[in-house]
Amino acid sequence: MRGEVCIDGVLYFGAVLRRYSVIVCFDVRSEKFDFVDIDEDMFEEYKCFDDGYLALFNYKGKLGICHKRADFDRVVLWVLEDAASHKWSNIVYGLPTSVKEKRFVGMTATCEILLSYRYSLNIYRVYFYNLETKSFTTLDFQGFEEFKYHIPINTFVDYVENLKFL
Repeated sequence: MRGEVCIDGVLYFGAVLRRYSVIVCFDVRSEKFDFVDIDEDMFEEYKCFDDGYLALFNYKGKLGICHKRADFDRVVLWVLEDAASHKWSNIVYGLPTSVKEKRFVGMTATCEILLSYRYSLNIYRVYFYNLETKSFTTLDFQGFEEFKYHIPINTFVDYVENLKFL
């Protein structure tokens, strides 16, 4: 499991506990740690739960989890509906075949799914998929055409550089 997300003062992150992936939550206000139970259906959906390809994200103020290697024709988002009772729900979105071989990166603050290639392919392009309008916006980055080899690319969601002087 990869990534971390802070929602309403609670930091969620993936960790390994006795060789198993777990979701840890840390309440910044009370400074207490806890674990989030995983729904049994999630194990069925992700038989490879411990493969490191699960991404945590903020879905409308709730913790979300998705497998980075989507089924290419759909993406399954698991949302923690009630943190106290560890109640999860899942939402399935159909995707067009044009996103084949893209990986799930995360979700923007405007609830758009961000998809990208894992490696550069002469051009680096990311895809924003709007869940409500079911439409894509693509963004191309220049400068990758000079690389002769496929290099790994790390993509981040909602990154904002801190311009505050120290």
